[in-house]
Amino acid sequence: MITKENVETLLDTGQLEIRMSSGRYWAIRRNGKTRRWKRDPDRFEIPFKAGFRTYGTITNENLETLGLRIKEND
Repeated sequence: MITKENVETLLDTGQLEIRMSSGRYWAIRRNGKTRRWKRDPDRFEIPFKAGFRTYGTITNENLETLGLRIKEND
């Protein structure tokens, strides 16, 4: 299960994948630093990159609906 506590570790170690609109999973990697808010400690944003042109942001709001999974060992 991917939680707020382990999403940064999974990104840094290259173990996170995202489901694309075609149904395939692509590996994602960090593309910047994590932003946190003082007034709302549960709020965070982590930018990521997948492939050559795909960018996005993992937030506390879309963490469960983004289609993330832990990479399977081949």
